[in-house]
Amino acid sequence: MTKEETGAAWVSWLLDAIHKIKYQKQRPNVERVAACIRQHHPQYSNETVFQHLEESVRNGLIQRHENKGNVSYKDPDSLPRGKSKGLKLSPACDLTKVFVKAVRELGEIDGSTIRAIEKFVASSYEIEFEQECELSELLRIAAKKSLSRGLVIHNAENNAFRAVIGRKGHSSSRNNKKEERERERREKKEKRREEKREKKERKLKKKQKNVSSSTEESPA
Repeated sequence: MTKEETGAAWVSWLLDAIHKIKYQKQRPNVERVAACIRQHHPQYSNETVFQHLEESVRNGLIQRHENKGNVSYKDPDSLPRGKSKGLKLSPACDLTKVFVKAVRELGEIDGSTIRAIEKFVASSYEIEFEQECELSELLRIAAKKSLSRGLVIHNAENNAFRAVIGRKGHSSSRNNKKEERERERREKKEKRREEKREKKERKLKKKQKNVSSSTEESPA
């Protein structure tokens, strides 16, 4: 066995192939991993690559994931430990919430570009492509929706997006107006109650004064 064919070298090749395929927004299955490795080592068959993939899985160096009969492989260190979330993508997906959350968590002063947001999402979620689609295109659609809802601000100079501080969009604004109207209603109600109380007190004082005056004028 040559130095090239050692276990450590194979793990390195496999991980490089997985990263490259994930970067292309594709599922790293055996066929794609093997094709990627053959770009530099054309002598290896799909079966050989499969054997090394499964050996790496048994050694805990690569993760094997199966969904609806489709097997793919992942780098276990590519996801934030304890924070990985599944994100299933299709052309009909609405990533508005994901987009806004990414912008807020990146928190860049000059805003975050679609490219930066895409990298953040790819590293924060365990992405599964249910149908053929592009993450970048879904994020562009989400950016437009976020803008229309007042969730983010677009910086045209660097084509970047910033979260709206202290607001959650038009829906939040409507809620604030509703709360303000409710507060004004309560204040008016309290004012009317106070006016009635004062009026009642004035009547009571007037009545007491009349009784006192009547008592003073009575004959001995």
